[in-house]
Amino acid sequence: MRSLDIDNDKEAVAYSLEKVEVFPDEVGTLLKFEMDVAKYGIPEYAEAWVGVRDSRGQFVKGSEPFVDDDGDFLTNAEIVNGKWAVYIPTGALAHAAEGVYNVCSIVVSDDPEDEDYGLVSGYVNHNVMLPAPCKWDVVEWLRPMIDLCGLLARVAGFETDEEFTGLAENFADWFEYGDFLDVAKVAQALRKPSDGIDVSEAAMSIPLRMPELMPENVVATLLSLFDIPLENHDKLEGSAKAEAAFVKKVADIYGIRGSRWKELLSTFQDIQTAED
Repeated sequence: MRSLDIDNDKEAVAYSLEKVEVFPDEVGTLLKFEMDVAKYGIPEYAEAWVGVRDSRGQFVKGSEPFVDDDGDFLTNAEIVNGKWAVYIPTGALAHAAEGVYNVCSIVVSDDPEDEDYGLVSGYVNHNVMLPAPCKWDVVEWLRPMIDLCGLLARVAGFETDEEFTGLAENFADWFEYGDFLDVAKVAQALRKPSDGIDVSEAAMSIPLRMPELMPENVVATLLSLFDIPLENHDKLEGSAKAEAAFVKKVADIYGIRGSRWKELLSTFQDIQTAED
């Protein structure tokens, strides 16, 4: 993991933002940023490493998976056409109290001499009101993704503890959260999705809670966790056919249709073949 060592980089440029949008919910705060990358000569491929400073200017500590090498809160996002978005779960932030905090986005591009850390070109700050501290609940942060998987598990006919535990373990492995995710709690959440939740609501809630997860990644997650052979869709029967229809519906909700759908399947199948 990386480190927010921006204070020791005397060559880093202080950028300014064109636009900021803030969307709080019951678990955290979604932030959408926009700046003029052409004005600052920022490369086409860049990332924002985002930390939170307190009133003393110190980076606030975080909890897994939102933590860097120094234990500071860290999340990151790709900068696309000058835009990026991050979600700050309140419970993952070890701040002292409700109040205004400085969200610092450090702009990092590829560095041929340091593939792990990249090349810092500058940073941009924005003050945001954050809620009072609360207990960190990873499952609640992941709830929309878990709900979507839980709904698909119903379609697949999951009933036993073994089935839900196996799905929870695969879920943790897929996102590489096995070291800190409570598999038993995930299994319970998969068995009982949120009351009244439907496919559309769950799917559309994921980008708000996990903005770094592209729609194609959500669909690929479902395909992998449930091992759905969509290349033989017309020959599927029973629950397999229903599972395929569910995933196709999720893709449709995200606007993944036609050539975009075919490209997703081709890419996913190539990855699966390489892994085999």
